[in-house]
Amino acid sequence: TLFRSMNAPDVTITDVQLAGDYIFYRKRLRGQDQADLCVRKGLAGSERLLVDLSKLSTPGHHISLDNYTPSDDGKYVVAGLSAGGSELKTAHIYEADTGRELPDQLERYEDGNFSPDGKTYYYLQLQKLAPNEPAIDKYRHPTEYSHVLGTPVSEDKVVLGENVSPDVPVADYQFPFAIPFPESRYALALVVPGVDAFRDVYLGDPGALTTHQGWHRVAVRKDKVTDVWLHGNDLYLVSFDGAMNGKLLRVDAAHPDLAHAEVIVPPSDLVFSGGFIGSDVIHAAQDALYLRVLQKGYGEVLRVPYGAGAKARMVSLPAGEQVYSAITAHNVPGALLDLNSWTDPGDFYRYDATSRTVTATGLQPRNSVDPTNLVSEEVEAKAAD
Repeated sequence: TLFRSMNAPDVTITDVQLAGDYIFYRKRLRGQDQADLCVRKGLAGSERLLVDLSKLSTPGHHISLDNYTPSDDGKYVVAGLSAGGSELKTAHIYEADTGRELPDQLERYEDGNFSPDGKTYYYLQLQKLAPNEPAIDKYRHPTEYSHVLGTPVSEDKVVLGENVSPDVPVADYQFPFAIPFPESRYALALVVPGVDAFRDVYLGDPGALTTHQGWHRVAVRKDKVTDVWLHGNDLYLVSFDGAMNGKLLRVDAAHPDLAHAEVIVPPSDLVFSGGFIGSDVIHAAQDALYLRVLQKGYGEVLRVPYGAGAKARMVSLPAGEQVYSAITAHNVPGALLDLNSWTDPGDFYRYDATSRTVTATGLQPRNSVDPTNLVSEEVEAKAAD
């Protein structure tokens, strides 16, 4: 926001994630080079420093935290660390309660997700380059593996990649992902074509993760699907096919025919966007889906209960506030919303679905500037078209 840029806070909290009873986030003090990874058990719990980048770095050789992924129960967290701004990550696995690092390290790591029981980690590994190969070729043949925590990395199994499954074609520079889903008897596979927003979508029995057979195609690029979530037998898809601003579809995972999909949220003037158009839209909680949308350029959240015939409802926000990010977990009801405005640096607000209220948590400490004498005025102008 404008206010944040005018006066940087003493402490900045970003990249918040929920996992069971745990809250993970990056914390950066004013003047600090990088944000460290912290964790607390519930909003009232004591903060603990989990990944201290200053201790991992040495003079002239800094270590960066590029991404992190907690297990569903919050017991473990995988941190993608890279040296010297290279973005060539190695995954390090930590116990959230103790901060102990497991001996398991995953090289050429890109991203990943835990299995619902937290015992297996599904991760995408970039291609190992031969001497003098172009650096871009590390993205030519990315492959997904499964790693059982506590076992040697050499025993990791291939899950998906180029020429791995006859059901899921993966071309050069395409990124395959496949994971089992909590509370569903199906697994989901995606093939993301580089920087293209549209992806291929597949469903299969969880056994397909090991046999590489039994995947069934649900959507291809022409269907313009940008985001998906699987809840029980319901597959939800954000699609821009015939919908300039996006729409939300639901199909039965047992018979996933897009031609007969239920339109849960029809096309409208709401733009489905969590940053880039169509990306980071679906945020799944225990009680509902929370969709990030834009209305006249302002961030909002649409709550969509699970099941057929669901009625979407806009989450009511404090006056003047907009949604910067939405944080959910499939095993936690409600949502944590990062709200701010032109003149208010904002905070993280807990949305309670039962009372339909939002309450400031204080997770983002306030700075010393009093914003009450600042005023913003919105003016609309008609465009030529």
